[in-house]
Order: sequence, then structure tokens, then C-alpha cells
Amino acid sequence: PAPGPPTPPPVPGGVLATPAAAAAEPDVTVECVLSPNPHRVTCVVPTFFPNTVEQVVNTRHSAANSERRGKLIQEVTVQYNLVHEPWLKYSVAAVADEGFKKSQYTAARLRRESLFLESHAARYELSFDGDAYAVDGEGKALRSEDVYRFGKVISPKTLGETLTLGVPLPATELVDLKKKIAWADVKFGASAINVLGEEIKVVRLQFMARTS
Repeated sequence: PAPGPPTPPPVPGGVLATPAAAAAEPDVTVECVLSPNPHRVTCVVPTFFPNTVEQVVNTRHSAANSERRGKLIQEVTVQYNLVHEPWLKYSVAAVADEGFKKSQYTAARLRRESLFLESHAARYELSFDGDAYAVDGEGKALRSEDVYRFGKVISPKTLGETLTLGVPLPATELVDLKKKIAWADVKFGASAINVLGEEIKVVRLQFMARTS
């Protein structure tokens, strides 16, 4: 038979006791010497392979998906508006259609909400200016009522003050008001909005639910 592991030498000045002796004399301090023995250690077997070793098949479709995912990383930035309240940073993604259904179009969203935009010095409002309840004989919204208004807010106010005045704001709170604008005359750019050929630089925005 193979010889067993060697017995560790006693610690100088110490006592090498067996477990039975330690149980019989619980007040006795037991000191042992732990000697390294690599033959008792089981080799660790890896459970996965590094990425560089894996077999990866790159197809044109998977490469396109990876590139597309890299381009669509969402960025959400909060800025403080002219009255020191948090608003979203302006971007085309923030004003783009939310889906392919007509109810998810931005034009349809403005029937439920008004869009407030700000430059570094002024605030503007874009809101629905038609009759949201006007329908034809088939119950569909009238195309003639699909119009909007755009104006500059005279004095930017806080959220609470704006809700008190009503959303959209009364015409007396706006200057340079343009009414009955077709949706085709409203264009959103990377850093500006173009209304009836007039381009206005904007840096932040906020959608607010209509109260009237």
C-alpha cells in the first residue's frame, strides 16, 4: 500500500493533540502546523472559454445588427429651463413619432399635449389649433381641422403657473402667434425647429397635457 502523508512535526514549545484528546480536555489549547501538500489539491477545470477562443461566425446580418445597436444608444439629458425647472434636452428622437400607428404620430400627440420649446433666451409653444372633436360622416377626424399654432411665450412661467393659466396658453400670453399652420409647414431639425420657413434654434423641450 502507498504510504500515507507524513506527520507534521510538532511546534516548538507547543502541544500536538488529537481530536479525542481535545474533546476530553476542552480547556487545552491545540496548536497545529499546516504544511502545504499540492498532491491533495484537485486541479481546477475551466467551465467556460475566453471570448477569443470561442468560434464566432460573423455574417453580414449579425454585423449589421451590431452596428445598428451601436447607433441607437439612447441618450437622456436633463437641462434646467429659463425658470430653473428640469426639462429634457432637445433632440429629434424626443419629438419623433412613437410608432407606425396614426395614434402614435407626433401630430396626433399634439391633440392631447402641447409642446413647449426653449432657446437660451426664449420659450415657444406648439399646440393643436383645430377642433379635436370634429369628425366626418364616417367618424374620422376632419383633415381641415388638422392645423396647429406656434408662438413665443411673453413671460416664461413655472409648471404650476402654466397649469393655472391653462394648456395651451391663452393667446394673450403669446406674441408672434401663427395660427392655422399645416403640419407639413412644421419641420424638426437636429438643433432647430422650422415653422413656415422661419428657423428657430432650440435646446430643450417639454410636453404638457392639455387642460383646455
